[in-house]
Amino acid sequence: MTLLGPLLLFACIGAVALGRRVPSLWVVGVAGKALIFGFMVMAATFGGLMSGVLSLDWLVRWLGTDKLERPWDLIVFFGPAVVGTVIYFAIAASQQIRTRA
Repeated sequence: MTLLGPLLLFACIGAVALGRRVPSLWVVGVAGKALIFGFMVMAATFGGLMSGVLSLDWLVRWLGTDKLERPWDLIVFFGPAVVGTVIYFAIAASQQIRTRA
């Protein structure tokens, strides 16, 4: 399980390299870049939460619970990375389409 992170990162870097070598696979390269960006957002989110820079007290009070429960914990922990990845993919793909046309 500890090798899963580096393997995913190497797979994303390989996808970016493949997208650069084979122009018809530009979507694979854009997806690899988007996933790398998502991993960076996830690392920043977890770093901010674990260091105490980001606080979730307001969310717990707003939900009226003692702690975060399903599905709110998944939304808080993985939501920013998913949203960032989708937005990055949309912007990068639109730029690739514009430069190819």
